[in-house]
Amino acid sequence: MQKKNNNQEKGADKNEMLPFIVDGVKYYSSEQYITNAQIRKIAGAPEDSLESKLFLAVQRPWEDELIENEPVNLARPEIEHFYIKNILQLVINGKHFVWDKQYITGKEIKELGGISLEDELYLSIRKPWEDELVENHEEINLARPGIEHFVSKSKKHVKLIIQTPKGKWENSFLLTITVQELIQQTTAHFAFATDGNYELKIKGTTETLEKARIIGSYGFPDGQVLVFTDLGKGA
Repeated sequence: MQKKNNNQEKGADKNEMLPFIVDGVKYYSSEQYITNAQIRKIAGAPEDSLESKLFLAVQRPWEDELIENEPVNLARPEIEHFYIKNILQLVINGKHFVWDKQYITGKEIKELGGISLEDELYLSIRKPWEDELVENHEEINLARPGIEHFVSKSKKHVKLIIQTPKGKWENSFLLTITVQELIQQTTAHFAFATDGNYELKIKGTTETLEKARIIGSYGFPDGQVLVFTDLGKGA
């Protein structure tokens, strides 16, 4: 059973004390101005740290106020409401960030670290093990022991699905190859005639891809479907 603090509601002289609330529990203080450390001591909360932050609830649309070194005036008209938020740390490309939820997605990590959603993101793993690729939709548990470190790398490949008369081919391709080189790789994969005439189109469109153009210039998302057409030798 939790012991009552002398400054809690039942043990205080309400006529001389100023009320405030921490995480839904009412406390009293004889001081008009009260610091972060005093609030935590009265409420029996852990000391201030990178993992534990004290906030003053503020009426919307303004954001709640992080309480650090500045004292708070308890004599203002309304009763002040405080809450303690557990903060989790992570490192993105060598820079420290904080997050207030247990889980974070690859997309959220990229947005927090100012990384393009198209870049690859990796969770650093102790050597000799390989770093783990984190997809945009994947969740990472930040509450595990230690601080998770993430690194981003410029995307070098794109996952494409090539539909042909002989079947479907799903593979990762270098962004630096040309459309003509992609056609040649598809021709070899399905053993089409090497002297044939072929083209690629984006599925659902009539746009024929330019053979001399780099595929990375099209900005294809992973999973883009392209249609491979055999135009015949005389086309």
